[in-house]
Amino acid sequence: MIVEASAAIRQRIAAILAGEPGIDVSHAATAKEALAGLESEKPDLITIALDLPDLDGLSFTRLVMEKDPVPIVVVSEVKDSDALLRAFEIIEAGALAVVETPGSREAEDQQTREETSEEAQEEAQLESQLESQLEFRRLSRQLIATIKAMSEVKLVRRRSNLGNRSAAQPVEHIDSRPEKMLLAVGASTGGPAVIQRLLKELPPDFPVPMVIAQHIAPGFLTGLLGWLSATTGYRVEIAAHNQKLEPGTAYLCPDGYQTGVSATGRFVINDQSLINGVRPSVAYLFRTAAEAYGPRAVGVLLSGMGRDGARELKLIRDQGGITIVQDAQSSVVHGMPGEAIKLSAACHVVGSSELARLITRIVLGESRPVR
Repeated sequence: MIVEASAAIRQRIAAILAGEPGIDVSHAATAKEALAGLESEKPDLITIALDLPDLDGLSFTRLVMEKDPVPIVVVSEVKDSDALLRAFEIIEAGALAVVETPGSREAEDQQTREETSEEAQEEAQLESQLESQLEFRRLSRQLIATIKAMSEVKLVRRRSNLGNRSAAQPVEHIDSRPEKMLLAVGASTGGPAVIQRLLKELPPDFPVPMVIAQHIAPGFLTGLLGWLSATTGYRVEIAAHNQKLEPGTAYLCPDGYQTGVSATGRFVINDQSLINGVRPSVAYLFRTAAEAYGPRAVGVLLSGMGRDGARELKLIRDQGGITIVQDAQSSVVHGMPGEAIKLSAACHVVGSSELARLITRIVLGESRPVR
């Protein structure tokens, strides 16, 4: 079900999906129309805009999740910081993913062309048209892949707080100098909400830098940064090349770059090729963490599709570091952590509610209350 006030955008999304076998589309222009349609049509997935004429996307998502949960994907223009922040508030309310509306940047490109000098307009127009076509195809493929994957996610009204724990290795304090340690986190679909909870619940004086490789649609990283900063009280930054890692700070890997760490405690950021189809990749972060920090690395692999980072988490464990994966019960998608479990890469398998407590005990060697 496409829930979108703009008829042009509804038709555009429907046209993108029309050629895909196994996908049938219905439309709703208002929240009232969509809620009525949920009962009669029972869609497998909903795409939702940030705003509707009678209700905002956040309120609509809360109603759906309270009544009869259905997978929701936010389809939004990448406009301003306020819009990006609202997209992640909808994620917090239960939506599974956010993707950019295909074709949303064409109006901006048209304005740029109109401001170009007359002599350069023709050449600029041809180049811009080609770029727009390639970008539209990329975003269309991303939208289709996200819808197909998220439509198979089974939701419940409330997840249990109890995770399935593994006794593969006891909790231990791996270094008496936490300032020399690194916490490396990898996540994809379902990851933002877990990362938010982790940052909320870690002690305010947590002495270890955290580096987060989160798969996310291009253009939405600043929204994730703003949302995490505003809702957790934790210091969150986007990593920069050669920047020194500081304790008590969570660093997000930047869009479109591979992000790793060096033995000198600084970031190594480059435009190397895609790994497992993504950049930044969890694999690159974990591999460099294993090489640079060895037994002083703590690797955490959270909810996500595919297998990015699973083998490299095993490298961290083989180097003497401690590894943690999210359990199936609390994961939106158990692909990445599930692959790590198959490879015996996980020292601990825990639910999202146990992550902060376990990490605190590992780093500080004691049982300290989480926030």
